[in-house]
Amino acid sequence: MSSTSPTSSSKAGSAAQRSGLLLGSLGAAVRFAVTTRAGGVSRAPYDTLNLSTAVGDDPIAVAENRRRVKASCGLRSVCFQYAEHGAHIEEIDFPRASAAADPVADGMVTTVPGVGLAALAGDCVPFAVTDVGGGVVAVGHCGWRGLLAGVVEAVVDAVRVRAKGPLLAAIGPAICSACYPVGEDVAARVVAKVPAAAVRTPEGRPALDLRAGVDAELGLRGVEVTRVVAGCTYEDPRFFSHRRDGRTGRHALLAWLEA
Repeated sequence: MSSTSPTSSSKAGSAAQRSGLLLGSLGAAVRFAVTTRAGGVSRAPYDTLNLSTAVGDDPIAVAENRRRVKASCGLRSVCFQYAEHGAHIEEIDFPRASAAADPVADGMVTTVPGVGLAALAGDCVPFAVTDVGGGVVAVGHCGWRGLLAGVVEAVVDAVRVRAKGPLLAAIGPAICSACYPVGEDVAARVVAKVPAAAVRTPEGRPALDLRAGVDAELGLRGVEVTRVVAGCTYEDPRFFSHRRDGRTGRHALLAWLEA
């Protein structure tokens, strides 16, 4: 089972808690935050800090939740991505004015300070990548389809072409392998591409360790994972989980260049 502490003890650094957020640093000039369910205004089953406008929640509540997150992080703008479980990366080169401007993408990259990038998730792996100098940052969303599509590679490539030094990454909370059994066909397809994601449940059923898969894909591309926000989204009630609850909200991993 996954650890439920805010930050994994196997990686350097720590995350501070503020207004339902877990906050941390990544490299010289990048900050990141992982939201929880606490601190918002949405009603059940989206209670309370749901950040997605695509799950049936009241748009007014979502707008207020997003305003609170933006204020807690001290950001002038936050762009939320809507994943399509592929490998499309969107460049964000100006602040987005409204939720209607949020891209359908599996990753976002920016070199603009003070603009937050938010990868929504509800069991899949949200992650962030930057360079040691803090001149570029990207976020991504990765489930098993994303592993097959190569979203980790796409995010890393988007950062590397803009980077001026080695790359660092942070990985957010996700469903653990014990809670994520899959069919033999899905397991076989993922294992053929990302062997590190292959596991079995205690009962012997095929399962996937999505975070191990993302970590391995980052490592293969020379990216050092220096921050991990631990916790299984299925087991930990602080987080939203689509597999656990079905109709529910979404939390997010945000990352931004300090202005």
